[in-house]
Amino acid sequence: MDDATAAAQTREKAANVGIDIDKLDAAVTPLQADFRTYQAQRKGAEDAIALLQKQVADLELTWKGAQQNIEEEKKVIATIAGPGANSGTPAGNTAAQSGGDQANLPAVPVKLTTIADRAAELKVRVAEARGLREKAATELQEAIRNFDLAGREGDSVRTDFSEQLQGDRVAPNEKLALQQMEETYSGSSARLAKAMAQQALAMNYAAEAMVANQLKQALTSAQEALGTDSPAAIADCLSATPSVDTIANQADEQFALALDGLEAQGTQTLPGPAAQSRKLSALVGKMIAAYGAKQLSLAWGNHPVTGKTPDDLQAMIDDLAKQVSDIDASNLPAIPYTIAVPPPAAAVPAAAPAAGATTQQ
Repeated sequence: MDDATAAAQTREKAANVGIDIDKLDAAVTPLQADFRTYQAQRKGAEDAIALLQKQVADLELTWKGAQQNIEEEKKVIATIAGPGANSGTPAGNTAAQSGGDQANLPAVPVKLTTIADRAAELKVRVAEARGLREKAATELQEAIRNFDLAGREGDSVRTDFSEQLQGDRVAPNEKLALQQMEETYSGSSARLAKAMAQQALAMNYAAEAMVANQLKQALTSAQEALGTDSPAAIADCLSATPSVDTIANQADEQFALALDGLEAQGTQTLPGPAAQSRKLSALVGKMIAAYGAKQLSLAWGNHPVTGKTPDDLQAMIDDLAKQVSDIDASNLPAIPYTIAVPPPAAAVPAAAPAAGATTQQ
């Protein structure tokens, strides 16, 4: 009896163990699936890490190659830049500065191969151009003084004619002739020439200011591009370049004087070709001065010139052009003042929104 009871209990325990085993099997199955997923994910991660490590190694090789290229390019830049020039004569260009050979033949210029050579040569050319402009400015200033003196002398002559015109015995034909002589020999003609000389001086200063501005922009850009490899010759040329603001201010003052002087001569007070010719000359001269002032203002970063913006000056040019076109110049002598006509603009593609439009200069 006891053995039967023990056997039954054993069978019951075995059955319970079997049930527990089945439960464990059921619980292990998803764990085994998760484990296989984790194994696959780990393999993917290991493959990704290996790929990244390869990419890093490739990048290191590429960077080393890039560093070698950078060093090579630095050497090339240093070769092109050349050593700094300590004098006004470009390095390696002494043959170009010497006389010819024993047969008195001209020396063959040596080609400038480095930036240092070019900067040193540019410094010489800037000095030469500045010397010529200063000489022209001196001569124009002397002309302005002489025309001013001539204007005062003309006023004196005009007074003599005016006194004759007041006489009671002057016939109508004589009076008309005296009026024309009064107009022709008056000081206003000399003052027109003075205003023209002031305009030429303003153009002289404006041209120098615009060249100096372009030169400084080019040299500064070269310095920034070369960095520590920039030759001393560039800084030397920059220091020798005249002040853009100083010259532009001189041009501004002269433009103001020229425009005022031309404005004073632009009103015709007497009939006849002499007065009308002077008026036409003054209008055209003022137009040229306004155009020069506009170009200076644009080159000077839209800085106002004579107190006017580029748009204001363009409006003045347009108004003067209309006044000139309204004058009948068929019987007047030719005026030696012209405005350069810009070349025709390139054809605009049909798809462009501004096709067919013209741009004012």
